[in-house]
Amino acid sequence: MSVFLVVALALFLDRLLGDPSSYHPLRGFSRFAILIEDNWHRNVVPFLPEHLRPPEEEPLTPEAIKVIDTTEKVKGTLAVLFLVLPFVALADILSKHLVSPLDFVFNVLVMYFVIGAHNLKQHAIDVRNALASENIELAKKEVSIMINYDTQAMNKPGVIAACLEAIFEHGNDTIIAPIFWFVVLGAPGAVLYRLVNILDTMWGYQSLRYKNFGWAATKINIVLNWVPARLAAFTYMLLGNVKNAWLAFNEQAKTWNSPNDELVAATGAGALGIQIGGDVYCHGELKKRAALGSGRLPDLEDIGRANDLTERAMIVWLVFTLILSLLH
Repeated sequence: MSVFLVVALALFLDRLLGDPSSYHPLRGFSRFAILIEDNWHRNVVPFLPEHLRPPEEEPLTPEAIKVIDTTEKVKGTLAVLFLVLPFVALADILSKHLVSPLDFVFNVLVMYFVIGAHNLKQHAIDVRNALASENIELAKKEVSIMINYDTQAMNKPGVIAACLEAIFEHGNDTIIAPIFWFVVLGAPGAVLYRLVNILDTMWGYQSLRYKNFGWAATKINIVLNWVPARLAAFTYMLLGNVKNAWLAFNEQAKTWNSPNDELVAATGAGALGIQIGGDVYCHGELKKRAALGSGRLPDLEDIGRANDLTERAMIVWLVFTLILSLLH
């Protein structure tokens, strides 16, 4: 099986068809994850040992809080394993035991479903079109699909910066990282990465609700994204302003908490010679963040430039799979 042909056909289908809105397997997986969380992520105070339960209306003791936090982390870890491992195992079995050409078709379909280049580009275009028509409320609604920050307080420059940040980060999450894990581990690797990434998006942000339950999803996603994020950053760097991108990669990303997403966003912004980032509201609380990139503040046209950058990065990775297939 040619890795190049699988990736090329998957990208062609993604460009031609986009995501089937009603029947996409990842949407079904997300609904299943919501169902699991609703049943597993409940108040654990009534299940505390008798000696740790506080009297009514009295605060929990530090020991009780520690037990609750640990319990939530364990439940979140089990939820990730329960949701992800069966699908990874199924992908492994089918990719190994389907006869040719069904194995090839299966791998193409897996990559088509885990890659999201078309949707990423379209979401960004929708934001740009809303801003171009001076419909700031629609633009904030559209950009909220791409990010997990509160958008109501954003002005036009804030929406543009948030959209650019999402393009750079999702360029890795939905294009480069799935291709990387398919090259390394085949269909099971691509499925593993994409499902964990979805759970991190749903549960992994440090809100009060998911601080402990989402701990495992976040940690596993960080591990799976460590190498792809750096490869994505270097790809952006080579396709843009190398000096600015290198400075952002080497210095600015260290000022944020995430070891992966901000690295990619900083390098992408540096590659285009623009500055993004800054403070945002997340779950109603102000989140202090440093600026990323260097140069001027972004304008509306930079959304198209960022889309072009991720598309050229996708082509670079397609060529990379071609070289690997020729050498194999």
